[in-house]
Amino acid sequence: MTSLSINQQQKNHLKTFFEIVGVFVVFYIFGAWAVPDSNEPYYIGKAIHFWNPNWIPHDNFLESKDSHWTFYVVFGWLSFFLSPHAMAWFGRFLTWGLLAFSWQRLSFTLVPVRWTAIPTALALAYYVDSFHAAGEWILGGVEGKSFAFPFVFLALESIIRGRWHRTWIFLGIASAFHILVGGWSVLVAGFVRFTCYQNINTPHPVKIPWGLFVGGLLSLFGLVPALLLDYGTSTEIIREARQIYVFDRLSHHLVPYQFPWTYLVRFVLLTVVWIVICRSNQHQNQRLKRFECFIWGTLILFLIGMAVAYGLQNNRILAAEILRFYWFRLSDVFVPAGIAIGVLRHFLVSVSKVPRLLNTALVPNKKSGYQFLSISGWLVLFGLAFCMYLCFDAAIFGKRIYFTNTVAEPAIPWALTLLLCWGLLVFAKRFSRNPTNFEPFQVCGLLGLYAAILFYAPFDALKTLGDARTSITYSRVEPGRPYIAYHWVDACHWIADPNNTPQTTKFWVPREGTTFKWHAQRSDVGTWKNIPQDAKGIVQWQKMIHDLFYYRNENGQLCDDRSLTILLWWKTDKEIEQLRLQYGFEYVLCAAYPELSHHKTFQVVYANELYKVYRISPLNTTNSKE
Repeated sequence: MTSLSINQQQKNHLKTFFEIVGVFVVFYIFGAWAVPDSNEPYYIGKAIHFWNPNWIPHDNFLESKDSHWTFYVVFGWLSFFLSPHAMAWFGRFLTWGLLAFSWQRLSFTLVPVRWTAIPTALALAYYVDSFHAAGEWILGGVEGKSFAFPFVFLALESIIRGRWHRTWIFLGIASAFHILVGGWSVLVAGFVRFTCYQNINTPHPVKIPWGLFVGGLLSLFGLVPALLLDYGTSTEIIREARQIYVFDRLSHHLVPYQFPWTYLVRFVLLTVVWIVICRSNQHQNQRLKRFECFIWGTLILFLIGMAVAYGLQNNRILAAEILRFYWFRLSDVFVPAGIAIGVLRHFLVSVSKVPRLLNTALVPNKKSGYQFLSISGWLVLFGLAFCMYLCFDAAIFGKRIYFTNTVAEPAIPWALTLLLCWGLLVFAKRFSRNPTNFEPFQVCGLLGLYAAILFYAPFDALKTLGDARTSITYSRVEPGRPYIAYHWVDACHWIADPNNTPQTTKFWVPREGTTFKWHAQRSDVGTWKNIPQDAKGIVQWQKMIHDLFYYRNENGQLCDDRSLTILLWWKTDKEIEQLRLQYGFEYVLCAAYPELSHHKTFQVVYANELYKVYRISPLNTTNSKE
């Protein structure tokens, strides 16, 4: 190999590195929410406790059975060197780096044009965030699936290239980190293998599928802990736990007729656009067919999940057994991936036609020999710019007036722009008598359409994300707005001081107090977010939720209230004493108002503007003092 070729190879590697950095920056912008993010107290807390059981001892959730064993082993040991906050940022940078590397390889395999992985990453991040049906995400807090999805992308790149040994190994690693993400991907990969590779005769067929064997062994690190969760548990408890898990706690991920209708409409709209793109692909190469076949496999899982959910509405037991496997997880990610890469390919094809079209509008200059745009050429360019401006401005106008505070707000500019661009295309085709005269309008309209899908909507979302992080809320899991969250964290930090509360104490905290353990480093009796994974733990968790967060009002009706202070107001000292003996809490952290002075066992030990910490004395001791 000559020195010239070596230098060129080094330059290519350097360009690839900077392209990966660009993709990483995109993922950082979309995923850099305030720490902790939605699932980080859950998974990082379990990972820390896995390595150090003395960290927040006697906590029911942390001491429940472990399901994501590989994630805990690989990631939890960092707690000996890093704080939970530092662990979260380190894990985010690591997973975003892996995701950027794997996405660049996948994108470049299908669109071998330098730097195109950056706009496809932007589109992927936007459409996963705004057009999901079941609440799936790939950019957020650190957990098992944050490590699993990069290996699924690497496996898909290997499928496209026909490297099946690598495919099974990558999917084995993904399954080890998250058995459902990896397991479903294995089934879809098998669908692609059966569908797209039947007519391929390899000159040297491999007799020993060693890649499949190695991948299967690796997947056991995720499969075995999941199978052991309910070992030795009775069938009745397992059935009850399945229904609690699917229909009560995680119906927003698992039960489609309980999804917000706006989510389903967005996802269906995105899927229709992707299907149109697939049908318009002409002279497809084998790589693109394999990629689209993988996405079709995820949509088949989606349709099966929909059929099970609606077909078994009257059989909750069987429905819970089937729906608990997250049938909609992969489609939420890979339909956006298909949009990102498919639209970019069409955009590049349309751009490549522009010089050929503009040649008809070029006029030669006899003196210089160069060619210049004629009046018609300038009109085409200005017309394109003006049409795109009208589309984008109308989208912004519609968003501001009608959809400012709705859930579907991120999708509105995209949908309006899409409809306007498509309408211009139909209008131009309908009123153009000469088909050859329509071609410039078609290419210009398609450019506007693809630019709106690929660039405009994601860039518009960046501002929305910036506003959300700076002015709307402190964090996606902290209570309330920044002012409320500040006082919540302040109270937790006071509790974390060993001079104020012993490390072995247990607290009763608000139902939404997900970050209590994260900030206070103390045990709590339970919150809504921290549901165990084993059947026995799930049933006990539901009983705890019912006992602690429901009360009877003056009419004897059973009610629940997310405000722990309101709930405590309605409970008697005797009821609180029974709960204290049953669940072992010694302190209560709740909102400061209304006052709870009528409870004889409550003693205020700390208060700020919004929260109070009460120490709960035994009821008998209080009566004897009186």
